[in-house]
Amino acid sequence: MHQNHRFQFTAMTVPCEISVLGGPRKTAEALAKAIHHSAKTLEKTYNFYATGSWLSQKVNQRILSRVLLTPEQLNIFKRMRHLCEQTQGLFDPTIGTIKQAAHLSPNASREQLLNELQPAMGLNAWSLEGDYLVFTDDRTAFDLGGVMKEHAVDIAASLATQAGANCLINYGGDMHVKGRKANGDYVTIGIKDPLATDKILCSLAIENAGLTTSGYYERTLTIGGKEGAHIINNQPLANHSISPQQRPNHDILSATVIAPTTLEAGVFSTALMLNPTLHVPDHIQYLAIGPDKKIYSNLPSTPHTVK
Repeated sequence: MHQNHRFQFTAMTVPCEISVLGGPRKTAEALAKAIHHSAKTLEKTYNFYATGSWLSQKVNQRILSRVLLTPEQLNIFKRMRHLCEQTQGLFDPTIGTIKQAAHLSPNASREQLLNELQPAMGLNAWSLEGDYLVFTDDRTAFDLGGVMKEHAVDIAASLATQAGANCLINYGGDMHVKGRKANGDYVTIGIKDPLATDKILCSLAIENAGLTTSGYYERTLTIGGKEGAHIINNQPLANHSISPQQRPNHDILSATVIAPTTLEAGVFSTALMLNPTLHVPDHIQYLAIGPDKKIYSNLPSTPHTVK
């Protein structure tokens, strides 16, 4: 009988779980320890909410308009920049600008902040020049919550590959599957019904790929005393505070993306929530769920409606 080895910890504000699919317990424990260390290191460096993190002190509270990056940091920002461009700026880590401003001005509405801070957000607000991160507006702030958790999952997957282990990595719903179960079966991931989150709408078989799901049902963000969607459109004067049941019929309730890396999956699942007609690269698969459980997907043999 093949035994799975399960390890749990908390990092980047979410529960994390490593399921090593068979193999010796000692090997699994060593892998889990290395993965835990890598996640905690990233959390300490890039935590938007920790005043002592590198991101808070050196980037979001910078004095100059240029920030020197280490080779590792430069690689992360280059990858992020490329993915932001692929989504035509829909995925925007400078949304941290609004979150930071909302903390300083708790009575300001979401719409007011969106209008006032437009020059400080988006691809035009930052660039990379050599080893430097360069800003055009001193108000620009990064929230890498939609990047670092997924990046941490990818690092965990890389560590699993180095250890020759098959495993399922799950950081708060952002996942990566390496290999298959010990008996040769695929790992299957259940996709929640966005209108009844205690139910599974369908299941997807995954191998050597990342998977993330974005949905308005997942969590909310309070700005100016009003609770609204945690996914913020960087365009002004849009109504982002309505509930999923009140959203227009052409909107998407949840978007699941399968990609070679979990970071790619996370970026595109967020972007598809804002624009379900966004062009998606050929190597990325998606399953978006609209009202009445209508399915929009490029997955092979996916029904238009899952019952």
